[in-house]
Amino acid sequence: MSPNPTPTGEADEADETAVLAVTGFTRNPDKFTRHVGPLVDLVSHLSVVSRMRYERLPGVTYRYVPRVGHKLVELLVQFVYAAWLARRDEYDLVVSFSMVPYGLFALAVGRLSGTPVHLGVMGSDIDVHAERWYGPLTVRLFRAFDVVSVPGEVYRGRLIQMGVDEGRAVVLVNPVDVDEYEPAPTETPTEYDYIWVGRFSAEKQPLAFVRALAALDEERSFEAVMLGDGPLEAEVDAALEAAGIADRVDRPGWVDDPVEYYQSSSTFVLTSSRDALPLTLVEAMACGLPCVAPRVGAIPEVVDQTRAGRVLADADGEALAAALAALSADADGHARLAANATSVRERYSYDGARRDWQTVVRTADGGQA
Repeated sequence: MSPNPTPTGEADEADETAVLAVTGFTRNPDKFTRHVGPLVDLVSHLSVVSRMRYERLPGVTYRYVPRVGHKLVELLVQFVYAAWLARRDEYDLVVSFSMVPYGLFALAVGRLSGTPVHLGVMGSDIDVHAERWYGPLTVRLFRAFDVVSVPGEVYRGRLIQMGVDEGRAVVLVNPVDVDEYEPAPTETPTEYDYIWVGRFSAEKQPLAFVRALAALDEERSFEAVMLGDGPLEAEVDAALEAAGIADRVDRPGWVDDPVEYYQSSSTFVLTSSRDALPLTLVEAMACGLPCVAPRVGAIPEVVDQTRAGRVLADADGEALAAALAALSADADGHARLAANATSVRERYSYDGARRDWQTVVRTADGGQA
């Protein structure tokens, strides 16, 4: 996967900028392409210091940390390597995502080299770390960065409330490749009524989806699919068996590129108790799927503004089942929401992310968001 071409003239403002990225996307290396790829065409040079091996993007210099089999040692080497590069070469911006450890690394590297520093806030940085007993320290660290990006306006507002200067808090979307994630061809058959995608972990609440399907089973027939893996896999499988619906819910496991599953499904379902703005939601909407999702993070900001689904205060059990049943029973309403869902394709494309990165670079250089 590679970022879309940059529209002519969009990169003029930042094309003399050299950037050092300190990253560590581990679950799926494609996250690097999504997060950092749109920046490539905007800068004169991008160096990446990482423990992970990523798809090689044109115009990027990769500085990989030797794998020695001990994560803490590798992280220490990564920090020292990044600090050495920042002192040896001249960079205009240090980029990082997630406060611990890479944001802290980037902040130290920036201060040692006199380079502006960016932090891309993940949902857990605000939803978890800023709320713990050490929250005041987390908030102070947010204020120390030259520019802080978040996945939605709701998080930007929370940063400003925490004391981050309004001019240094920006929105940076997590984009999808709209050339790949697109509505299914007209002749594509619908195989699944409902699709759930995510890690089988407590905060994603896969069992909430199972409970909803079990409740729904009393009212209507359906076929569903759950993509993902994680610590709750055995519990999910046991719950499906206990509810007598295991034969109607496919479990393919983790799928790196789920576009075909989106295109063969009718409705996307999200059940997270905590989430910033899951990429799976944007992927599904880009493929034209209406969604039923919880009122957490920046999810309402996207779903309500596009009028592409139902946002629930309680995305569990009978409440979720009722929303799914109502949506499935309203063919005209479903079609309307499906058409609305594709509007994310402009804002959450690589081009949209490039525009946000331009704001990041401008802000770090002393401008205002």
